[in-house]
Formats: sequence, structure tokens, C-alpha cells
Amino acid sequence: MIPVGQMGIGANEDIGIAFGHVDRSVDDNRNLEDFYKWYGMDYQQTFIDPQNPSKYLILRHDGGKLLTGAEYFK
Repeated sequence: MIPVGQMGIGANEDIGIAFGHVDRSVDDNRNLEDFYKWYGMDYQQTFIDPQNPSKYLILRHDGGKLLTGAEYFK
């Protein structure tokens, strides 16, 4: 949990979020070119790229509904 005040947003604001993981394996350094790349996830057949804020999911403040960027900006 991260309080919204610590993130610099208000309680009544929508927020963009993305989850990703870094491909860093200490034991397996064979693919050094990809060693520090971030990988995202798919949500409702949409790729959520953690390195591109315009591709984040949007969490609505009123009801907590999660939207893709396309749904949010309609």
C-alpha cells in the first residue's frame, strides 16, 4: 500500500498504473542484451507497457474500475 498523498495525488483523482518485471537472473547471464529490460503484461488483450505511460491502465477513483487507456480516453 502506498498512500495517495505520498504519491502526490489526491484521493479523488484517477491514477495510471502498470506492472512489470525485470529479466535479471543472477544465475543465467546468457542474454546480456535483455538483462535489464522491463517486460509488461496483457490485460483484456491489450499489452500494458511499463515503460510507456500512455499505455498504462487507469484505476478510476470512483469505484475502482480498471480501464485500458483506450477505454478511459473514449
